[in-house]
Amino acid sequence: MFRSTKGHRPQNPRENANLFAKIVYSFTFPIFRQGLKRALQVSDVYGVTTDCQSGLLASALDAKWDEEKRKRNPKLVFCFFKMFGVTYACLGIGLLLINTVTMATFPLLIGKIVKSFQMNSSEGNMHVLCYSLALGSFILLKTVGFHSYMFGIERLFIRTQIAFNGLIYRKCLALGTSSSSEVASGKVITLLTKDVNGLYFSIHFFHHLWNGVIQIVVLSWMMYAQIGIPALIAMLFFLLFVPVQG
Repeated sequence: MFRSTKGHRPQNPRENANLFAKIVYSFTFPIFRQGLKRALQVSDVYGVTTDCQSGLLASALDAKWDEEKRKRNPKLVFCFFKMFGVTYACLGIGLLLINTVTMATFPLLIGKIVKSFQMNSSEGNMHVLCYSLALGSFILLKTVGFHSYMFGIERLFIRTQIAFNGLIYRKCLALGTSSSSEVASGKVITLLTKDVNGLYFSIHFFHHLWNGVIQIVVLSWMMYAQIGIPALIAMLFFLLFVPVQG
């Protein structure tokens, strides 16, 4: 899991890409153009970004784990939040804003568009155009935002996987002869494959869990403002089926 010094790969263009290039992934265009001209070679593949290097991530997690072991009840999950907690929280807040804003605006804008068609005047046509442009803008915002979120969460999981696998690898190398004979190789393989990969679903779906609660509250308030008490009764009836679906 240590960084190899053999060979040299081109620098990853994401390292120096600006915010717009990262949002639209325009930093990948050069390698696509190169692939259109000729078959790509192994030497054409970019090197990993600095924050994804196994040596740096494993060392950082190892240091966090050494600090955590001094506590009475150490937990590895605390090391994860110390290393990636800020990034993970920002991704969750971004997902909440994207889903909540679009969920609240889509039905309102569609209702405004339908209502404007009933005006049968040039002013009504202008309203339809404005609301349609706003609706298209929010759809574009949701598409770009959600893809950026998915890219960020996948990248965070890869960094987590590299860090945890690197830590396990280092601990295995540090085992003495007597200790290594007591640890089954199958257990180590299970840690590197099944257990570490199990973090994928936790990292992915935890934000959807608490985001869903907030979205239900916002949606219930919007329905109550438009319909009244019957909307809350309908929402309560809908929530009764959540345990059954789970």
